[in-house]
Amino acid sequence: MNGYLALVLHAHLPFVRHPEHEEFLEEDWLYEAITETYLPLLEVFERLAGDGVPFRLTLSLTPTLISMLRDPLLMSRYARRLDRLVELADQEVRRTLSFVTADHVDKILDAALNRRLFEAAREELEPADRLMVTPEENTVSQTVNIRQ
Repeated sequence: MNGYLALVLHAHLPFVRHPEHEEFLEEDWLYEAITETYLPLLEVFERLAGDGVPFRLTLSLTPTLISMLRDPLLMSRYARRLDRLVELADQEVRRTLSFVTADHVDKILDAALNRRLFEAAREELEPADRLMVTPEENTVSQTVNIRQ
């Protein structure tokens, strides 16, 4: 028997923009979602397309999320956050390397993996508008086929 698999992804976050504060905890939710979900998904889609793997999926983004991904203030804050995280990860790699023992190898690997995750996210933002979502005006949904 043949069947089909439908991948349907839905992305939503509450509106977390707070320009009245230099840093706001709720904005971290957006930054973590970008780093740990949205950019890795884009990377997988691009790798599949580059390898000629035909695939289709549905990805819905709520207007609230699109608004935040298009917001220059939030994106500049996200870029600053990535810079700080890369610096912190570098410090952690140096710290863990200072006491290399068999018991600490996992800590060194964790620190190095985190640094790579943050560096990759920062690279994905170059050019800076990498995540700037630009939906067509008055469009409820769009279908995008990623193919070679």
